[in-house]
Amino acid sequence: ADSLAKNTKLQFLVLDRNNAITTAGWSAILKLVCNSSSINDVMNSNHVLNSLGYFLFANRKRAVDHALGVDNVNLLRASLGLNLMSNGTLVARRKILWSHTRGNFNIGESSI
Repeated sequence: ADSLAKNTKLQFLVLDRNNAITTAGWSAILKLVCNSSSINDVMNSNHVLNSLGYFLFANRKRAVDHALGVDNVNLLRASLGLNLMSNGTLVARRKILWSHTRGNFNIGESSI
């Protein structure tokens, strides 16, 4: 995951056939797309990767939920969704708000 941190091109990482991703692996992927350690770390997170090809299947969804827990899996899904936007600055701002309020703040479609 570290090698993808400065990625500016790769949008899709297909993991749907990888059933052996551990909690540490999912945590590394979350840190890649939204490192919530600090505001600067969120700003330096990957804002391009938007699909892991993994959340479509219920059994795999449960595995990710179990590995990360509800708050972190929601942060991962929200971050991947935000990465679909073309404005990296806006994506970073929303990730900062989302990650530091842990989803207790509905930013919806605002221009923040």
